[in-house]
Amino acid sequence: MRLQVDFTRPGSADGLYRLQAAGCAAARLCWADEGKSLEGWTSFAYLPLDALGRGCFCCGGGRAVPPEARGILVRAVSDDLTECREEWFPLDPAQAAPPLEGELRVAVMSDLHLAARPETVRRALARASGADLLLLAGDLTDDGTENQYQQLRRAIDQLLPTTPVLAVAGNHDFASWPPENLNCRAFQQWLRERWLAMDKGDWQDGPEGAYSVRLGRTAVLGLQAVAARQSFDFAEGRQLEWLDCQLEQTRQASCRLVLCHAPLLRHNPRRKTGKNTPYLDRDRQLQQILDRHRRVIFVSGHTHLSANNLQGCVEWDEQQSNLYIDAGSVRRTELFAGEAIQPAAWREGSCTEITVGKSQTQVAVRSVKTGRFYPRGYYRISLGMDE
Repeated sequence: MRLQVDFTRPGSADGLYRLQAAGCAAARLCWADEGKSLEGWTSFAYLPLDALGRGCFCCGGGRAVPPEARGILVRAVSDDLTECREEWFPLDPAQAAPPLEGELRVAVMSDLHLAARPETVRRALARASGADLLLLAGDLTDDGTENQYQQLRRAIDQLLPTTPVLAVAGNHDFASWPPENLNCRAFQQWLRERWLAMDKGDWQDGPEGAYSVRLGRTAVLGLQAVAARQSFDFAEGRQLEWLDCQLEQTRQASCRLVLCHAPLLRHNPRRKTGKNTPYLDRDRQLQQILDRHRRVIFVSGHTHLSANNLQGCVEWDEQQSNLYIDAGSVRRTELFAGEAIQPAAWREGSCTEITVGKSQTQVAVRSVKTGRFYPRGYYRISLGMDE
């Protein structure tokens, strides 16, 4: 068996992986240490092999090699499906990312769609235990009913009694009645009071329910982009003017986390499927504001896309040192077509962890069901925080 990898740069998992395993029909690739696959991680590629046992995989999207990885483990099945061969290939030590000195660990979840059965949501919330902060990127409930919000409150209080939680509304959080959406507003107010009771710092209210808080050296700005059940509307642009001012006032923060339910068109992973209409009515104006600032992490949801999509759901604007993260869904996610082998585990609901470090930011996506990390959801990015 032979594996050749041409990495694009040190520390990056991007590159071309060429495998030759004579007499085999398919293979899977895992990050490994001392000849064993990394515990708590899924495989990162499944390759169909031709009649000569050859196959290749092109990894892109800015993924990183996990710090614990010392090599790649290849498991190949014979062409008659009766035998399994296994071999591991060491990495150049310079290829693995160094350990991260984290300042703040932020858990992110989106599209919880809590309805009659809260088991999946409760399992997801339990994954945030130990985080410094939990961000909920909208569609917290399926119908916006009072009962659904009550279930969510109980779950947060029981599972995360000391963890501060911030949220923005999604289109499913607006009940058809009452039209003023009192249930969603009451829940947002409850989160505000909970934050203040924990004495985590000042809370600044913005227009139409937007808010700004500070946690350590990080600022968090919440945008309420949903004005009605299916309307992504920043009324008269007041929130965006407020956001521009807040980003200017927090220039000395290590980074600014902007939470918004819908992604921007330029960084919407669904645009690769031909969906080229922006969700947000002031998409261009918001993008221009973000482009004027640096060290911004824009977190959104709504798309329900899997982090295992070949092109990924995280995009780094290197010129502006801004990061755009699509948080997928706690519920079952979707995969783009295009790969011959796509395991069902890659479609499981997911949650995201953002670790803000002194010189780099780490993004790691894991399965809600199993807690295992997805290599295709692992990124290490410098936001220029030491400048």
